[in-house]
Amino acid sequence: MRIQVNSDRNVAVDSEVMAYVEGEVTRILSRFTTRLTRVEVHLGDATRHRFGARDRECLIEVRPANHRPLTTSAAAAAIEDALAEALAKMRRALQRFFGRLGTPAVHGVSDSQRVGMRRAPAVRHANSPRKRRTHLTRRKSQPAIVSGRRHARR
Repeated sequence: MRIQVNSDRNVAVDSEVMAYVEGEVTRILSRFTTRLTRVEVHLGDATRHRFGARDRECLIEVRPANHRPLTTSAAAAAIEDALAEALAKMRRALQRFFGRLGTPAVHGVSDSQRVGMRRAPAVRHANSPRKRRTHLTRRKSQPAIVSGRRHARR
């Protein structure tokens, strides 16, 4: 997992900030490291020249192997708070993403050990076969049965 830290011209990123961001990303997303190819963290100033309560912004883009990228963002008064909020959102998004794939992201378990842990396939509604006909349903071509006698459809 490669970690890239980018910023706009309003946010000064030195080696100390880079080390903090990389440490937080590896700490919070550690259970997904084998499944992620790259994590990009974009730090910026949301209001640019004005000051406000939520003027620091953090956008995180994660690229799972062989899948589409996922992004989350957060705004806060400090970069640390925005980073923590965006990472918490990303952790939830990755848990949901890998859970829908049917392979749980279990910390400390390799892919070869996960073979027996797969979920049962989900029920497909769009391509599922038609509902079996019961005694209560009838085809339109059949005559209606009312109290034991057959009546022609009008």
